[in-house]
Amino acid sequence: MLQSGEQTDAGRIRLRRFDPFFKALIWYSIALYLIELHGGSINSRAGHSFFLWSERVVASLMTWEYLFRWQRNGRKYPTSALGVIDLLAILPFWVGFFVPWGWLGIIRAMRILRLLKYFRYSRSMQLVALVFYRVKTQIKSLAFAMLVVVLFGTVLLFECEKNAPGSKFDNLYDSFVKVALTTMNCAAVDPVTPAGKAAAMLVFLPAMAIFAGLIGVLSAGFEGVLGEFVNPTKDPYELFEEARQNNQAIKKNDRDYRSVAYDNPYRDGDYLL
Repeated sequence: MLQSGEQTDAGRIRLRRFDPFFKALIWYSIALYLIELHGGSINSRAGHSFFLWSERVVASLMTWEYLFRWQRNGRKYPTSALGVIDLLAILPFWVGFFVPWGWLGIIRAMRILRLLKYFRYSRSMQLVALVFYRVKTQIKSLAFAMLVVVLFGTVLLFECEKNAPGSKFDNLYDSFVKVALTTMNCAAVDPVTPAGKAAAMLVFLPAMAIFAGLIGVLSAGFEGVLGEFVNPTKDPYELFEEARQNNQAIKKNDRDYRSVAYDNPYRDGDYLL
C-alpha cells in the first residue's frame, strides 16, 4: 500500500519546497548518464572526473532527501512504495563502492530507475499505477493461467521437436523463450514435425485468448480511471486506499469460499463431471 508519507501539513510544505529542485536533479542525472554513455565510457570511474563527481553530488543530495523523509515520516517510510522508490534511486550509487570493477557499468545503468521518483510528483503516474493496483487480483488469476499454458506448451513442443533435424526446440530454455514470446505476439515459432505443429495449435490458441483477456482487463481499468483523471478533486492516495480496501475484501471472500468449499462434500469436483 502506498504511504503518502508526510505526517503534518507543515512537513508537507517544507518538503514540497524542494520538489522542483529534485525534479530538475533527476533529469540532470539522467542526461549526464546518457552523455557519458555516448562518450564511450565503460563506467564512471573510467571516464572524465566531471561525470564521477557530478554523480557523487547528485547521489549525496538524494541520500539527504531520503534520510530527511525517513526522519519526517517515521519508521513506515522505508517499507512504503515511495520509500522503496527513493531507496532505488540512491542504492546503486552506494552499492558501487563494494562491487567488482566489471559490474560498475551495470550499476551505473540503474540510474534510470530514478525516473520512478516522478511517481511522487506526477498525478498522472499515480493514476496509471492505480489501474494496475485495482486489477491486480484479475491479473494474478490470468497470469497463473498463462503460466500453466506456457509451461505445458514448452514441454510439449520440446518433446515433439527435440530429435527433429533443424528443430528450433533443441533445448528446454529455447523452447520456453520461444513459447513465451509467441504467446505475447512478440515472436513466431515454426515446428518442423506434424506432432509439433499440432501441439502449437493446441497451445497457442488458448494462450492468445488468455493474453487478450489480460489486455481487456487493463483496458477496462484504464477506462475507469479516465473519469478520475479529468476530475482534479480526486486524490490518488484516497483512491489507492479505496482500492486497498476492495482488494482486502476480495481476499476475505476468497478465504471464506475456500473454507466453505473444504467443508463441502463435493469439494473434489465430482459434481462438475
